[in-house]
Amino acid sequence: MLWWILSKHFLGNGVGSATAEARYAVDPSQAIASSFEPTVEIPIHEGYYHKVLLELGVIGLLVVIVFFVIIFSEIILSIKKLQNHKAALFCSLVLAFFLLMIVTGTKATAIFRYPSNFLFFLFLGMTIKLRLLKLDHEKWKPIRFL
Repeated sequence: MLWWILSKHFLGNGVGSATAEARYAVDPSQAIASSFEPTVEIPIHEGYYHKVLLELGVIGLLVVIVFFVIIFSEIILSIKKLQNHKAALFCSLVLAFFLLMIVTGTKATAIFRYPSNFLFFLFLGMTIKLRLLKLDHEKWKPIRFL
């Protein structure tokens, strides 16, 4: 299957073409996979990386991988730069959440589904902002309620 995609559709079949709804909109002769025939029950490709490969091709998959490597390096840089151990712990939790989303991407598109997409990019922004704030370990006091 991979060799067939590389030889026939190096640039992919277009965004949204590897969804379950595409079987009603795409002509079966134009579809990248023969499973998009509207008269048969189709297997749905739920793996995120498989869908990216079918929709965006090899170049799109490489762009997604580079994007994930940049995110990974930003989180690691935040963990290394922070002197505050509690803030570094938060960054480590964001890293664990990101790695979990990467692993679940082999079976589902969890990183780009609500609410995990919103929460992940919110936490990523907080991680980068914590690095830029340069919190001092002695001056940072947690807020105590009651």
